[in-house]
Amino acid sequence: MSGGLGSANTSNSGSKGDTEKLTQNIVICLSIALGLLLILFLIIQLTRKFGMDRAKGEDVPRHWQRSSIDSFGSSPCEFKARAGSLVAVRNKSELAFPDLSATSIQTIEPIPTQQPSCYFEVEIISCPERSNICIGLAPGNLSPLLTPGHADNSIGYGSLDGQLYCSSVLLRFLPELRYSSRDTVGCGFFPRAQMVLFTKNGERVAYIPFSLLSGDVELYPTVASIGTSIVRVNFGQRRFTYREANQNAWGFGVYSGMEIYDLPAPPPAYGTPPDSDSNPQITIVPNASLARRSSFTPQP
Repeated sequence: MSGGLGSANTSNSGSKGDTEKLTQNIVICLSIALGLLLILFLIIQLTRKFGMDRAKGEDVPRHWQRSSIDSFGSSPCEFKARAGSLVAVRNKSELAFPDLSATSIQTIEPIPTQQPSCYFEVEIISCPERSNICIGLAPGNLSPLLTPGHADNSIGYGSLDGQLYCSSVLLRFLPELRYSSRDTVGCGFFPRAQMVLFTKNGERVAYIPFSLLSGDVELYPTVASIGTSIVRVNFGQRRFTYREANQNAWGFGVYSGMEIYDLPAPPPAYGTPPDSDSNPQITIVPNASLARRSSFTPQP
């Protein structure tokens, strides 16, 4: 009888011990799982914070670039209408032009030429058929009645006939370079190489030598319109349509005299112009697909 009771007690003790071990194992597994979830959560938060949630070769603005623009949002990244100007400026970078013969507007400060490259894009929100938008670079003393490209030391890309003007000289015009509503065009400047890049809907359309007639001229991002139109300018706050500009950080991310988290400007390799060589020539890139993607249909 006593033997039977001892055997039962031993069995109960064994079952109780197994239950405790199982409980401990479950608790350990849950703790490990919670720990892994916490680590995963922290990784996600860090990647979002520092803009590393895409693989290498990302096509979004760098974290330091977005932060510097968002925080300081001034100098070359803002437009301000001159006294008497009829151009309406909204949110510092959205421009509404009146129905006049020609009106231009420039950023508050010149482009930071200490950077190896600078690039901006203009999204065409509204451009009636008879209007002519022009984007480019020009000195700060550009007349508000002139478009970039129609004054010394200026260069511009027009929408109506795809005109490319440099210091009042017509370089070329091609129907497939025309742009209108819902198109996005871009302008990039490489100070060291003295070259200017123009893009349309994410494609390079022109790469032009641009030597200033005077060495002490400061250039300003300039947008002009003959006739009514509305545009939105992107200096790198948002992703560009031109992928190479995102990947090489060509936006206006670092300004003279500003210390952004003590981070340096991009290394010189970022500013290397596309397909540069020792004897650059005017390169126009006609591409029928550009016209097909554009909302503007060229007339025969």
